[in-house]
Amino acid sequence: MIWIKKEIDGSQVKELSIKYEIDIILASILVRRGIVDPEKLVYYLEDDIRFLNNPFCFLQMEKAVDRIYQAIEKKEKILIYGDRDVDGITSTVCMVESLTSLGADVGWAVPLGNDDYGLSLTDVEDAAKNNMRLLITVDCGISNINEVELAITRGIDVIVVDHHNPPSLLPHAFAVINPKTESSGYPFRELAGCGVASKLDWALNFAKSDFYKKDSLLLSCTPLNESYLLEAVVVRNCVEKKRFRENVVPGIGAAILGKLTEFAGNTDIYLFDKAEQLKLFGKAFTVSWPFKEALNFQDLLKEVFPALAGKSLLRIKEKSRIGKYQRKMISEFEMFISLYMSAVLKKEKPCIDAALQRLDLVALGTIADLMPLVNENRIIVKKGLSLISSFSREGLRELLVKKNLLGKEISTTEISWQISPIINASGRLGEPNKAVELFLAKEQRHLDELSEYIFDLNEQRKDIGDTLWRNIQREARESYDKTNQKFVIVADRSIHRGVTGILATKLVNYFKVPACIICQLPEKAVGSMRSTPDFPLTRFLDQFKPILTDYGGHDMAAGFNLPNNRLDEFLHQLHDVIETTVFPEEQEKFLLVDAEIPLRFLSPDLYNNVVKLMPFGEGNPPVLFFTPGLLVEKCDVVGKKEQVHIKLLLSSDRFKFPAMLWNGVELYKTQFSVGEKVDVVYKMSKNTFMNTETIQLVIEDIARHGEKKLSVDRQETTIFDENVFSKY
Repeated sequence: MIWIKKEIDGSQVKELSIKYEIDIILASILVRRGIVDPEKLVYYLEDDIRFLNNPFCFLQMEKAVDRIYQAIEKKEKILIYGDRDVDGITSTVCMVESLTSLGADVGWAVPLGNDDYGLSLTDVEDAAKNNMRLLITVDCGISNINEVELAITRGIDVIVVDHHNPPSLLPHAFAVINPKTESSGYPFRELAGCGVASKLDWALNFAKSDFYKKDSLLLSCTPLNESYLLEAVVVRNCVEKKRFRENVVPGIGAAILGKLTEFAGNTDIYLFDKAEQLKLFGKAFTVSWPFKEALNFQDLLKEVFPALAGKSLLRIKEKSRIGKYQRKMISEFEMFISLYMSAVLKKEKPCIDAALQRLDLVALGTIADLMPLVNENRIIVKKGLSLISSFSREGLRELLVKKNLLGKEISTTEISWQISPIINASGRLGEPNKAVELFLAKEQRHLDELSEYIFDLNEQRKDIGDTLWRNIQREARESYDKTNQKFVIVADRSIHRGVTGILATKLVNYFKVPACIICQLPEKAVGSMRSTPDFPLTRFLDQFKPILTDYGGHDMAAGFNLPNNRLDEFLHQLHDVIETTVFPEEQEKFLLVDAEIPLRFLSPDLYNNVVKLMPFGEGNPPVLFFTPGLLVEKCDVVGKKEQVHIKLLLSSDRFKFPAMLWNGVELYKTQFSVGEKVDVVYKMSKNTFMNTETIQLVIEDIARHGEKKLSVDRQETTIFDENVFSKY
């Protein structure tokens, strides 16, 4: 395994540390990871909801919100249709809770048994029989062209709320809310399905505010040398719609005033300081105020940010956190716009608080669906994990109690390894409705029954998966060799549909190539694919469109189904395509070191920098440190079933650290022994035992001191600070 530390510019590190007032080690990690642009940094250094993207950036969001409120007012029946995985389950619960709180007559459904993923024609017919007039798909629907057409003929409007890769032809739904469609208008593509549902939840609650669908004009008149700069922007639902900017020479601005009048229309006009702005406007145009009565923004500012009232835009700009994250120096007018957005959000926060309290669901789905923890996903998951750690949601608390996690701070690790598999088990074994019911349940008896049932399903899932994994080994190896070690395909009637995804993932991890698992049901074959980086599956499956009944998913995980009588044809074509496809070559495994920590700087306080970079997950891996010359004071071989792990006590100049080397028994005595010095690449974590927290090193690789070199791209980077001279 190769250890690599990317070369970075020390002056850039220092500049980042000073500008954002962060530790120089944290700054070096950010620079080494390429997180230096303000629009990226904000999501690592801030967690305020003001930095989340506005739901009304979706161009069809207002249309969807109005249709839902129309259904509520007319007492129409609304059906929420979700998917069977964690993302689909949490999306369903999120929308059911949201609409119920708004007084809607709402029902819900998810695929059961061997039903296909997503909406089916039968589901639409059932909705029509139950007099549903509005159908909202969550975490599915973007590929359901025929199902949406059928719904329309049955008098049902459909709102698609999804995040999967869209087909070339979109369904003719009443509204489509999907950040991956070209016409969405939304600035961030990588929301989970529950993330998109949460945006609709937020928008529905914001619609209760006085600012919903209200056009506001923010107007500023600034004196220049011999003219005045007139700037205006129209804002609707806290989204900028259009701008106006003109230089006005006193006495000859009649034409510009006409343009401004047309631009303003019948909007509410806000002036930052009404008295001062009216004077300047009068000097610029030499006429009295020609519009309806202007609103003084100072009144709103005094109400929501009293500490800022009376201060100039220049003073506010100097202290602004938002201004920090602008590429160029923010102008006073831009500061005015930002203040307006923040003030409205603060004033109307009681309206959207209910949606924010459902971010625990969004965090669950985002982590489980392996969405990249970048951009706004970071703030969403941070807020959600905080809610999960408060144990306020009854159904989720039951799962945490059964996993002995009550009272602990929950991170993405606990969600990924202990909670998500349990929730997913209900869907894999055909009963995702039980997980939905658990999250919606309130009575303790019901909570106990459902949580126990779901735990039993998870045990069944593990038993089935373990048995099938042993059974498919030979066929998988034969397939690997037959495809010249480029792909693994296993198709067998004995495979349980509920574990196809798990088995495909195991095959990818084992063979390091894309994998496909196909199970055969009485009338159809259903497949799951998992991929390696740089090999997008949905585009790969496009080549089989004439054969497949349905397919979809993400670049790294996809699914499909087809008639049984075409399975042989599909497998034959699949092998032909694989033979002519160029796959990314597997490279020697390497570890990208985020920071080199000399012995004298290694302390438990280093963990504070790790915390600032959480949450870790897809797109934001845990921080890897490198420290040379640690002393091995103690070493024990441990393990519950098999003793294959190594527990060590490592000593630096000032501190001793417990450390774990998972599955590292073969390295003991070949790579290190007690009493020797070692060079270590490691993560830092917090370990809780008997109500005592300690900082623990989790070793990724280890070697005797000096036997393995840390590779640097060009040369080692030295970072200077007044009191520190070290190689981070």
